[in-house]
Amino acid sequence: MEAEINMRGFLAIAPHTGQNTGIFINPDFKPIAFDTDSEHFHHAACILKLKAPNFSKEITVISAHLCPFGPHVRLSEAYYLTNYAVTDEYTLVAGDFNSVSPYNQDPVGLDTLPSHFRARYVTPTGKEVDRSTLEMLYQAGFVDIAHLLGKDNETTVPATNFIGTEFVPFRSDYIVTTQTLSRLATSYNVIKDSISDYASDHYPITAEFKEP
Repeated sequence: MEAEINMRGFLAIAPHTGQNTGIFINPDFKPIAFDTDSEHFHHAACILKLKAPNFSKEITVISAHLCPFGPHVRLSEAYYLTNYAVTDEYTLVAGDFNSVSPYNQDPVGLDTLPSHFRARYVTPTGKEVDRSTLEMLYQAGFVDIAHLLGKDNETTVPATNFIGTEFVPFRSDYIVTTQTLSRLATSYNVIKDSISDYASDHYPITAEFKEP
């Protein structure tokens, strides 16, 4: 795949689920340090520190896929991510957080899901949608780039070919950064087209950053 897309890949193996996470960088980016964490995450976290052209600071990029099965597990995972929310550093965390943001309304149709799917997104009493994962990340200082740029109402699941599975439409995928890096954000988009409709059950999200 590296040869096909002319990018270097870094892979975090998820030994218990097989749903690995990864980061790909183009040849102009210089990797400095790489680490993985499958001990504190249901799947795995992929952690890469790099030097990017035209950026004054090193950037830490984290690819994370949080647990789909319960808010309490995701909250635990979020606590480990808060260690990277150092305000004056350049850090970006991206991935499927399987969580609803405080910035978003309750997902429409949640009560139509089978109870074992609905339980993934609500508090233990089932009376409220759980938002604790994103609340913790925001409290730690992470900035939600979609919200920052006024695009947080765009859903990321389910893609067209996966309607009627375990999802109702909501924003499940996020790019969050430290406050310093968030000031450099210039764009955020959810890619919805004839390819992404069928490539995955999630739509891909993108963000661009530029130092002045």
